[in-house]
Amino acid sequence: MQIDPNPRAFLASARQSAQAAGHAQVVDAINRFDELYDRKLWHQLSVEMDKFIALPQAQEYLTNFYFQFVRDFEAKLNKLSLVAGVGQAVAKHLPDNTSRITYLLALADRVKPAPPKSGEEHLHVLDMEATSAHLLATTQAAYYQLLDGQYETVLAHISASEKRLDALDGVDTRVSSAFYRVAADYYKAKSAFAKFYKTSLLFLACVGDIEEIPADEAAERAYELGLAALLSDEIYNFGELLMHPILDKLNGTPNEWLKGLLFTFNKGDIVAFEKGSKSLREPLLQQNLAMLQMKICLMALIDFVFTRTSSDRVIPFSAIAQHTRLPLGEVEHLLMKALALNLIKGTMDQVDGTVTVTWVTPRVLDKSQVQGMVDMLDGWKSKVNALGERFKSEGAELFTSA
Repeated sequence: MQIDPNPRAFLASARQSAQAAGHAQVVDAINRFDELYDRKLWHQLSVEMDKFIALPQAQEYLTNFYFQFVRDFEAKLNKLSLVAGVGQAVAKHLPDNTSRITYLLALADRVKPAPPKSGEEHLHVLDMEATSAHLLATTQAAYYQLLDGQYETVLAHISASEKRLDALDGVDTRVSSAFYRVAADYYKAKSAFAKFYKTSLLFLACVGDIEEIPADEAAERAYELGLAALLSDEIYNFGELLMHPILDKLNGTPNEWLKGLLFTFNKGDIVAFEKGSKSLREPLLQQNLAMLQMKICLMALIDFVFTRTSSDRVIPFSAIAQHTRLPLGEVEHLLMKALALNLIKGTMDQVDGTVTVTWVTPRVLDKSQVQGMVDMLDGWKSKVNALGERFKSEGAELFTSA
């Protein structure tokens, strides 16, 4: 969309239109814009612009507001604030994804940093601002490219932008949250469960206050995260998700059952899983039931090993069979799978029918598992105290006889 800027004409026309429609707040905003534009107070004007685009009555004016008014002086504004504020708002009001992509890529080109001068090794503040603004604008374009089915283009953006993010210090959360949101949506579309899980949690970490996300969207994201955790063949610890407030958004919804299932898996509670597996409501879980059965056996194995002391890590196959409810003949296959996935480290003795575990994957523990660790430490403390008393008693007799 190409419209030549004409600030005076826009202000006069918008004021007249808003007065006729009874949009008093818009009229007040236009009057402030008129004054600040005359005085060339660009920062104050930028602040008023952010207030303006948040007004419900202002939405019908946004497209002309940007192309006829803001485009005249956008080079004088903070580039990141420009993209994050009016830039993003205007894109939503364009008629289709093609025009949104074209608009955002053109904006990205205008705010991009100047080529570094010869010998410069680090970005200075203005370069950092421009780099962040350019990254945000291209990420916003990638969002609409994803909606348009341009998957290869979006993947190229994700790959390149992730490296740029890693190279920047103190990235603005508006930039990082936008990037991880697009990345998560891409991996969701491609059913890449582990990557979706990781990038979704990173997006939520950038958001900070979960209440900033609309309730319906938050509940949907919680549900999708739960499914990804269950269906991924790389995720065997749900502790980080179980402690995240996003999961509480399932409370009181038809999908609240998923929260209980996640706790069941995290504990490796095979009995509870077997009771509920016949009534799984999600077709995707029903279709992958065999994989889920193997996964909960692996998680039960991890939990079983994790709760044993370091002096009790030579475990009979029969004990594992009993804990995982597997036939004895399938335990060796389960252990080989756990070793291959690097969930445990150790050696198997097929002759004696035992496994010696030297390492188990770290876990994010829920409250009940933390209490289990406390109980283990209390037991260890009691043993140490008893051993100390024994040395004290026998040592006294030794020195007396000497």
